[in-house]
Amino acid sequence: SKDKLKVATNNPGNKDFLEFVSKKGGQKLEIYFATLRDIKRSLNLYKKELYKTFDELLKQQVNAAGKITQNEAPIAKIVDTLIEYAYRSNASDIHIEPGEEHSLVRFRIDGILHDELKLPKELHDQVITRIKVLSALRTDEHLSAQDGKLQMKLKEEDLDVRVSLVPIVGGEKAVLRLLTSHYRQFGLSDLGMNTEAFDRVKEAINKPYGMILSTGPTGSGKTTTIY
Repeated sequence: SKDKLKVATNNPGNKDFLEFVSKKGGQKLEIYFATLRDIKRSLNLYKKELYKTFDELLKQQVNAAGKITQNEAPIAKIVDTLIEYAYRSNASDIHIEPGEEHSLVRFRIDGILHDELKLPKELHDQVITRIKVLSALRTDEHLSAQDGKLQMKLKEEDLDVRVSLVPIVGGEKAVLRLLTSHYRQFGLSDLGMNTEAFDRVKEAINKPYGMILSTGPTGSGKTTTIY
């Protein structure tokens, strides 16, 4: 109703908190139960403006770096900002791919690749070198694929990042997979299986013998499913 303040909470039993909110808002409350995951997802909708601000900051840094000498370019800051921005955007992967005129940065969000940023071409090799240094990979190897990992300390968690470097026409392509804990807060029903498959899995789980195989190509959701 119009005269009530609608509140979503994952702990409707916390009467002291709800009473405090009611007094602060000067209205009676209409309580809705929501999971913590849904609340965080909803809050992300209101963070979009922050993302835009962060995006502009990133572009300013890159533009500034493109205008000054290569040695002065804030490469470490650019790489850190890219990873942090991807994390805030709930991206699972960062793709950095060299092109003829610029280097394209894409984020994989909910399985779909989104073009996020065009880096000046002259910065691409420096960004790749910085990623190699953080991942303890060979900086003098440019013609073979390399795999490694790095860790970045964020306010929310120590983020593990799996790094894959592949030589392609025009340079080296980097794929960074963000192995964050918040992608694994799923229930079985959240995985998007159709009814028949879901019933089959539930039936198999309850059997005292046999095994369930989780198979598929890289990035198809095996680890998330098992968790």
